[in-house]
Amino acid sequence: MSQEKVVAEKPAVVVEQEIKARVVSIYETRRFGEDDVSFTGDVRVKLLFEAPVEGAELLSTEVISATDAKGTNLLNPRRAITEARERLAFQSSPKPGIESDINLKAGPREAESIAEITGIAVFQDPAKAMKPVDISDYKKTPGEFIPNEVLEKAGLSVAYLDEETFDDKGAKILMKSMGMLDDVPEEMRKSTLGPMKMVFGLGASLFVVKDPNDIFIKIEGLDADGEKCAMAQSSLRGLWILTPSEKENAIATVRIHLKSTEAEIRRRFSIKDVKLP
Repeated sequence: MSQEKVVAEKPAVVVEQEIKARVVSIYETRRFGEDDVSFTGDVRVKLLFEAPVEGAELLSTEVISATDAKGTNLLNPRRAITEARERLAFQSSPKPGIESDINLKAGPREAESIAEITGIAVFQDPAKAMKPVDISDYKKTPGEFIPNEVLEKAGLSVAYLDEETFDDKGAKILMKSMGMLDDVPEEMRKSTLGPMKMVFGLGASLFVVKDPNDIFIKIEGLDADGEKCAMAQSSLRGLWILTPSEKENAIATVRIHLKSTEAEIRRRFSIKDVKLP
């Protein structure tokens, strides 16, 4: 009677590994408490994974850094984001070239010296972008937003958000600007949220923020293709996204937790890089 050689399958191990991913888009929404200081928010980071992490069970992920081509830290506007973790929504692990959304839940945090929501998001129609938008000749008084007629003269259209639709519909407007939604509901154009204005059209986008000291970040223009545009980011608050020119070379370092066999982990990653338990 022949004896079969029984090879016990090695148990799976969970490892922590850092990989690189290309940043496709980042945006944030925040909901402020009754004190107008504390807030909660959602940060969505859309990544294009370039490292081969398929074939193993991905338990969790955490974006620990993101920099643009100039080395600017793109996570500065979201303090303490390194503490935020969220299980990925997809069933299988991401494969090279597959875009995956990561939703990082940010808990209550302090927003220093903030008393009101102040910001403008600008989305310009590339068809009207035959020359850079320049409204620097408009002299606004302290505490004043740039009037709609000035923006419209520059080729921009205006919409408003109310408090109830700030998080959900505000995100949808941002998603539309990135080509992720086909339409923006008409009621979104008629609602209001204090001093918050949403200005949008088609194609590429900008974000402009006014800080408590009334320093207004200049709106920079787009070229005729709607691609050459600048991102103005605020370390204080608000919605913000990466524009095409900014996100093109933005790279994120992502800390992931993989579950697989030790042999598979070592085959997939360099032995000197992998952190085995």
